Amino acid sequence: MLDRLSYAAVSVDRVGYTSRFYRNRFLMIQPYSKASFNNAATLQVSDLACVRGHRALFSGLNFDVHSGSAVHIVGENGVGKTCLLRILAGLGQSEQGVVRWNGSDITEHPSGYYSAMTYLGHKIGLQEKLTVRENLIFLDHLGASACAVTATESLKIMDMDGYVNSPVFQLSAGQRQRVGLVRVLRSHAQLWLLDEPATALDNAGTALLEYAMGVHINAGGIIIYTSHQNLAHGDKNYQQIDLT
Repeated sequence: MLDRLSYAAVSVDRVGYTSRFYRNRFLMIQPYSKASFNNAATLQVSDLACVRGHRALFSGLNFDVHSGSAVHIVGENGVGKTCLLRILAGLGQSEQGVVRWNGSDITEHPSGYYSAMTYLGHKIGLQEKLTVRENLIFLDHLGASACAVTATESLKIMDMDGYVNSPVFQLSAGQRQRVGLVRVLRSHAQLWLLDEPATALDNAGTALLEYAMGVHINAGGIIIYTSHQNLAHGDKNYQQIDLT
């Protein structure tokens, strides 16, 4: 029987990219899929409502997402997609409702939840004056566990290893986004919360992102993301929620 990592390698054809370039990058992602994920992990959103100012963005929102699956949050600008992700990340407050991780309210048992979750928002969280390597090392120290893979090897996944010693202020928006995605990969988190992860990425960068998402899902990870484009991470255990 195929283990989760082998299954990810076999199922990559479903994503639609078969070139040697993408397959080589896919193989680099494999070390990140060896983390011990909880196969029974569940994020449950119950009767969630978000109000900003005097405006209700959404209410009565309910959904469950389980290990090895993804949720794509869609909707017009201003309907609350970023607000929802920030609530799930513990960075914003809901008007009502509850978010549970493995049956426990995330506000009552935050430590276990935060160690299993990573969030990539519109602000990538990189220090402008530090090099790419220094940023990754600094972010490792803030995380729950250190990454065993070097910064240079990690950056190869997103084709950014040539910039390891470059200060962040010299990078383009797309290059910064690639580094942000490398930070997500290095987190070892089971739950990824990604707000427009394909922002500023070119076609090659988007393909690498899709591969990484597919590997994470097939290894038992969970992804909740917003995007105005359909990302080809595979369609197994996938649901779309429209906040419009």
